[in-house]
Formats: sequence, C-alpha cells, structure tokens
Amino acid sequence: MSSIRVVFGIAAGLNLEIEQLDVKTAFLHGDLEEEIYMEQPEGLKGSGKENLVCRLKKSLYELKQAPRQLDITHAFGVVSRYLSNSDGYTDANIAGDLDNRKFISGYLMIFVRGAVSWQSKKQVWWNFPNELDGEIVGEICPGLILILCACIGTPFPTYLWQLSKVYGPLMSLKLGSFPLLVVSSARMAEEVVKNHDSTFSSRPLLLGSRMLSYNGLDIAFSPYSEQWRELRKISVLHLYSNRRVQSFRGTREDEVSRMIRTISKEASSSQVTNLSKTLLSLTSTLICRIAFRKRYDEEDQQRRRFHDLLQEMQAAFVGFFFSDYIPSIGWLDSLNGMRSRLERTCSKLDSFLQELINEHLNPNRPESMNGDIIDIMLQLRQEQSTSFDLTLDHINAMLMDVFSAGSDTIAATIMWAMAALMKSPEAILKKAQAEIRGAVGNKDIVNEDDIQKLPYLKAIVKETFRLYPPAPLSVPRQTLANCIINGHEIQSNSIVYTNVWANGRDPKDWENPNEFLPERFLNISVDMKGKDFQLIPFGAGRRGCPGYSLGLAMVEVGLANLLYSFDWELPSGIKKKDIDTEVLPGLTMLKKNDLLLVTKNVYAQQVSSSGI
Repeated sequence: MSSIRVVFGIAAGLNLEIEQLDVKTAFLHGDLEEEIYMEQPEGLKGSGKENLVCRLKKSLYELKQAPRQLDITHAFGVVSRYLSNSDGYTDANIAGDLDNRKFISGYLMIFVRGAVSWQSKKQVWWNFPNELDGEIVGEICPGLILILCACIGTPFPTYLWQLSKVYGPLMSLKLGSFPLLVVSSARMAEEVVKNHDSTFSSRPLLLGSRMLSYNGLDIAFSPYSEQWRELRKISVLHLYSNRRVQSFRGTREDEVSRMIRTISKEASSSQVTNLSKTLLSLTSTLICRIAFRKRYDEEDQQRRRFHDLLQEMQAAFVGFFFSDYIPSIGWLDSLNGMRSRLERTCSKLDSFLQELINEHLNPNRPESMNGDIIDIMLQLRQEQSTSFDLTLDHINAMLMDVFSAGSDTIAATIMWAMAALMKSPEAILKKAQAEIRGAVGNKDIVNEDDIQKLPYLKAIVKETFRLYPPAPLSVPRQTLANCIINGHEIQSNSIVYTNVWANGRDPKDWENPNEFLPERFLNISVDMKGKDFQLIPFGAGRRGCPGYSLGLAMVEVGLANLLYSFDWELPSGIKKKDIDTEVLPGLTMLKKNDLLLVTKNVYAQQVSSSGI
C-alpha cells in the first residue's frame, strides 16, 4: 500500500455540507485504499464560519497536493485567525453561541487529532512503515485512525487489528508528545509482559484516570512505585485471596438465586427477558454487596445513582484529553467541556464513597458491614500495618477500582456467552445444558462445587474470553526505561497497549479463529491467568488483574445457572443471523444492542417455590 490518506473524516466529523468535497472510500480485506477527490476551493467570502469552511477545503486540497509537507502550524493558523476576530467574530460572540463553540471545538478536535506532528523534526502528517529484519514496525498517526473509526463505526481494537495485518504485530505510533506501541500477537505480548515485565510495569497517569484514582493512589491506574507494590500486596493477601473469595460465595449464590427467580417470573408471564439489563443488575448488585454490604432495590434512587456514576466513570476513562498528549493546547479540554464533565464525575464519586466510609466509621453501624472490602481497608488503616500512611483517599481509590473493573466486565462476559450460544442452539447450547443437568441433577441451584464437574461449561467460558474479551485493549502500560523488543528499540515513557482482542483471533495460534468453538479447549490446556499469552483476558505479569478469581467465579456460576434453570429461544421474528456483535464505546466491551430472549422454566420453578 503506497500511502494512507485518511482525511475524509474531517468533513464528516463536523457534519458540514461541503459541496466541492467528494470523498470515496473502499475497504478491501481490512486494507485501506482511500481515494480523495477534491477541487481547488474558491476565494474567501461570506461569514466567518463560511470562510473557515473554505479554509478547511483549502487545507485538504493542499494536503492532497503535498501530503508530506503539510504541518500542524497551518491548521492552527486557520483556527487562530478565526478566534482572533479576523472574520468579524468576537470572543463574546463565540462564548455565547453554542453552535459556533461546537463548530470551533469540532474543527480543532478533528484537525489536531489528525494533524499533530508526531515526527517533530519532519513535521509530517504520517510516515510510511519501515521494514526491519522481516518485521514491520509501522509508524502511523493514531489521530487519523480515531477519525476513521468514528466515521465508519469500527471499534478501535478491531481497526488496530486490521492495521496490524499490514504493519505487523508491533506497531509504533506517536500520539502528541508520547511514543505509543500497539502489541497484537501472543509472541509480542510475551516479550512485553513476561520477558520485559519490569520495564513495562508502569502506567501513564492520563488526566481521566489520574483524577478518578485520587492522583494515582489505586492499583489499576497507578504508576509503578514501592507504594503501588504494597497496595497490590494488600489486594492479593486481604481483598482477593482464595479465602476471601470463598467468603463471598454465599453472596454470589444468593444473588444468582434472586436473578433466577426474576427471570422465572418473566417466563411464567410470557414476558421477553432483557438479559443485558438483568445481568448488569446482577453484577452491580453483587459488587455493592461485596464492597459495602448494601443491596439496592431495582427502583431505588441510590441504585440509579450508582449505575449512572459507573457510566460516567467509563466515559471519563476513555475520554480524549488534549492536555494528556499536547499540553500546550490543554485549554481545549475546557473549551469542549471535557474537563468540567470529568470534574463533576470526580465530585460525584468522592461524595458517594465518602458517604459509604462515614457509614462504616459509625460505631452504631449494622453488623452486616463486618468483613466487606471497606471494613477490611479501614482495619488495615487503623492497625497502621503498611509502610506508608494508608489514607482515606487510598481507600477511595481502591474502591473505585472495584466498581470500575467488577461490574461491567462480569456482565459483559456472560452476555457474550449467551449471545454466542443462541447462534448455535443445537450444536453448543443443548450440549452445555445436557452436561450441566446431567452432572447436577435435580437441585435448586448450581453451586460452585458443581462447577468443577463441568468441563464443557469451562470451555465455553474460555472461548467467550477468547472471542469477546471484556477489556479488548489492555489498560495501557508505560515503559520505565529504553529496551529492545525483537531487535527494535522501544523508548522510555512509551505508552503500550496490548490488543487482547487481536490475540484471541490470531490464526497462528487458533484454528478457525473467528468461529465460536468451545471444543478447542477440551483437548488442550490453556491458562487464562497470564501464562499463555494467546489468552490473557485478565492481563499478565505485575499488572495482571488481582481480582481475576472473583470475576471468574461469578461468570461461571452465573452462566451455569442460566443454562441449568431455563430453556432459551429467540423472540418471534428474530433469527440467529439477527444477533449482532456491535459494541458500545468504553473500557469494557459491552454489547451495544440488548440481548432479548424468551425463556421457559425447567428447574427454576423449584427456586421460586423454595424462596432461596
């Protein structure tokens, strides 16, 4: 491929009517072949906004004529002249005119993402891939990728996977002032998270994660330090140890029983079950009970408050902040409203967590709060058993990790498993149900002891993690020093993403990688906890998820009971091919469209009648 010309997203991103701009795109087997057709724009005329549109056309035209010479200064020059009132607009006009503010912000957002020079000496929009020792290390502009993904609706991990087919499993990019690396194969992932784990063990403190984690006082987003090591030790020994996970077993099974009763009532009244909503309710309630021993009713205002807060946190984590990558124009975060939204979310989070901690500090608190995560952390603080001062901000930050990592990921995994099973009701769904019902017999509920007798169910869970990892892109790491990976020098402070979604679909590691085939795991042993790098849904190495055993236990017992208690069908008029795989934006790969199913009670009636 001779070049990558991805500029058509500028017009689409601004929702502008530009008659002279005719853009055609074609996507062939994941490779990009864009053709840009553009006429020389006419002279400036009309209002300030019309002149800016004309300058935009002129910039695109110049890009077509000499793509290697166009630098960011021209883009900023166009907008700065607009902001400086050269076309009749005053700052007051702009501040008071929401449309104009959105227009300016949109123009800057798209142009900066696409035009920021990531080779400062050459100041070019993109560079071409270099071949080194048979391996391609591609250098491409991530801003242009973001534009393209937004325009064609392709999820970012999917598009990075398509690019890796062209540029190789180790792609080098530069986002603003930061070098960025994308890892898209098991072999490269092993290099990063095993062979060079200590070098790749830090985290970039981006604005969203920094503010939500109380300036890096948590485990998930904190940079590497001695304090982080001790916090992780606390998590492993006190919060997510096998003993602690088992202590929450009764809570898990109780919430699953409640879910089964709810679905059973819907089945008895011939209602369609919104499984997406049901699973999100299950997991958020479970996390609340484990973390602070509270159970909110469906219509409880506090439940809605908690759910809304989780959504806002997800949006903040994936938000693009200019101050992270181009500090000199960080003021754009205030102009486009991103900073104020983040500050509001942090304020809501702090208020919510402080209320919970105050309740636990109350000497007259109910005994039911004993032994929950907040109680454990407060005891450690009181005992002063850490080498540093464990503050309430540390506890708040650790709770934020529990909320953000636990709620959506568990629900998403069960949701994708059920969607995949509904696409193969005869070959896989009925086989799984036969295994569970044959091994468990006539019982109220499948408990966690029963799970160990269900190898096919465990294979389904692994296959779901392979095709639909809850976090398709790993939380980014950051290098602590220069190092050599496969003969290529990786700079210090590089931001590193592992494309977990791509690893699970690599034909070098998986036969028929795009097919949902649980049987592949019956004859091979693949570890999901970070030893086999073709399947790392929980991460690996120092930065692997410390709560994987809790999450896995909830996925297995939840899915097993859904398959045991009910027979499942698609609603009338819906066919297997209609089950889509579109995803919502965010850290977690949630299904965009709700999974709606029709249920028939099999063993669920016993749970309803026994009142478990």
